Amino acid sequence: NYLKNESVVKMLKYAPDYLKIENRKKIFDLFVKEKELSRAEIVRRTDMSFPTASKAVDYLISRNIVIENDLIPGKGGLGRKSRLLHFNTKSYYGAGVIFEGNFVEYGIVNLAGELVEFRIDDGIDIKDHDTIGKVADELNTMISKYGDKILGVGVGLPGAVDPNKKIILNSNLIGVTDVPFEEAMSPFADKIKLPIYVDNDVNLACGGEMYATAAVRENDSLIYIYMGTGIGAGICVDGQMLMGCTYRGGEFENSIISPINADHKEILGQKITLEAIKEHIGIDFSKENKLTDKEVDKAVNYLVPYLSVAIANMSLFIDINDIVIAGVIPSQIGQKLYDGLNNSVNGLHPYDGWKVNIKGPSEEGNALIGGASLVFENTILSENGKAN
Repeated sequence: NYLKNESVVKMLKYAPDYLKIENRKKIFDLFVKEKELSRAEIVRRTDMSFPTASKAVDYLISRNIVIENDLIPGKGGLGRKSRLLHFNTKSYYGAGVIFEGNFVEYGIVNLAGELVEFRIDDGIDIKDHDTIGKVADELNTMISKYGDKILGVGVGLPGAVDPNKKIILNSNLIGVTDVPFEEAMSPFADKIKLPIYVDNDVNLACGGEMYATAAVRENDSLIYIYMGTGIGAGICVDGQMLMGCTYRGGEFENSIISPINADHKEILGQKITLEAIKEHIGIDFSKENKLTDKEVDKAVNYLVPYLSVAIANMSLFIDINDIVIAGVIPSQIGQKLYDGLNNSVNGLHPYDGWKVNIKGPSEEGNALIGGASLVFENTILSENGKAN
């Protein structure tokens, strides 16, 4: 779900098909979190009427996504018996592919948001057609193990993406502007015979983190920051991905950090990308060498002042205190970066009792999980998807 064109969304909310899909999604999300539920509990947790909730549950049962088990006693052994509903996490799967600067991740994800297949290939040039054609071959081999249970492929791309029209609006790493995905990545797309859904890679990672941690989350809002070749952020507000008017929501790298009367404009990306860090403090995160304690301290002391201000401003603007920072830079620095950021950002916030929680990602392949989630939303939960 995306926050895009609010007036259209408001009109859609009165359309029967939209309400039907939203009800299915609400109950599906509840099963992702709880795994087992009764109809009565679903009514209580969703505030739906019993007939409305039952229609959505019956739809999920008809697709074998939910299985109705034997009768169980009412509360305290008294009252009317009900059937316990069980989430069939292996009924369908989604495939995911994430193209990055020089590597690609791909895998298979079940309905519970669990990676059941995972692979990373290094030394990938995503501008090379032969290379991305081979990525499709490898993915097809992975998909073939699951037969027709794979519903589609979610693809994460670096840059601004219109997921509705499947257009790459701008991507320096791919080298295209306003080009349809099927055209820009034709050697890959032509070989995949399943439906393909595309989005920005960090948006998918944010969605994947939300999906993977559904059972333990206290709220449905999250800022997800990725630090690597570039810097980006995915922002989820009350369960909805913030896209923006031009699908560039979370443009963290281009945050302006210089005053307006400065001789030249400075942006955050000029200070804390892989290339910038190497230039300013001489630490090369692109290599897999383990950092010394001295290098860790040097990196933390350099990064925390820049990141703290940007994160504090963003969290204040949209009132989100759950923040994940992922990527090669934080993974190599480790917990000292998160500790330094938590201390600094919480010191900047003006409200008593308001505290941010900055941490690493819960799963290694969050973007792949987000890609699969995009597949599920467009298939089993829609009116026109394959699993209908």
